[in-house]
Amino acid sequence: MLIIFDFINGKFYANCPWVNLTISAYAYLRMGKVVTVTFTFTFLHSLIYLICRGWKTTIITVERNQATNITMVGSMFYLLYSAYFLSSDYSQIYEFINIVLATVYFMFGLTNHVAIS
Repeated sequence: MLIIFDFINGKFYANCPWVNLTISAYAYLRMGKVVTVTFTFTFLHSLIYLICRGWKTTIITVERNQATNITMVGSMFYLLYSAYFLSSDYSQIYEFINIVLATVYFMFGLTNHVAIS
């Protein structure tokens, strides 16, 4: 997904119809990057969570509780990465979001480590 975004960014940047308007083309490309990265990370983390729980190896169907957990994991990463990109202009909030993301990744890894032990 990111390779496709970079290709579109490089190839079609000069052809954008809004280049000479008051809002720069960079703002639109940045919004596209935020959406692409946020959705990609949300999907990948949800998929990794499913795989770590044994999906398609020991579990064929997802039960209701597992579906709820997957939804919560995906929503958490979606909200955190949305806040991460929105707070990039504010240094104090940006540091806080980085700490929260590091904590979430640590807890995510710890939970997976305990699950396989």
